[in-house]
Amino acid sequence: MPSRFLLWSLPLSCALLPGLSQAHLYLAADAGSGHFHASCPSGHRCDSGGTGYDAMLGYELGHGISVEGGYASFGERTIANDKQTQRISAAGPTLGIASALPINPDWGLDFRLGLIDMQSRRTITGTGATADDKSKKEGYYGIGAGYALTGRLHVTLGLTGSRAVWHGGSAKVHNLGLGLRGDF
Repeated sequence: MPSRFLLWSLPLSCALLPGLSQAHLYLAADAGSGHFHASCPSGHRCDSGGTGYDAMLGYELGHGISVEGGYASFGERTIANDKQTQRISAAGPTLGIASALPINPDWGLDFRLGLIDMQSRRTITGTGATADDKSKKEGYYGIGAGYALTGRLHVTLGLTGSRAVWHGGSAKVHNLGLGLRGDF
């Protein structure tokens, strides 16, 4: 048994160790426009945009593959008529993987996939005032581009998307943000 373990561990170590020597931590954050993609009921005024943001701590394993944990907020949606106003917000912690694709030494693309614990909060004011929260695990995706200002500081532009579910509805949500990434 020990000889079989050594036989398999040697090629695996040779494959992983060069990548681990490139491993490093990074911190990234962006802010921008959050948007809920949902129809507006007849006779209501709707505002589906707001300020969205996300922040993440990542660990690059090498060869452009990273593991990330963070938090994403997709802003707020407001639906109003003469009797009541309904506000819905969506945000939650994230855990996922990312892949970086360098284009040249200064420019690069990145792609992310993962899970978000989407916490949607609905608040109704006016007639029948109430509030409720709903938490649901959803998938999320992201695509972005980055430019290296220095060897360790990058400016980024990214799109993150998922789905929010609340009592009585759901919507696709997106956040388009401009931000910074710092490598350690």
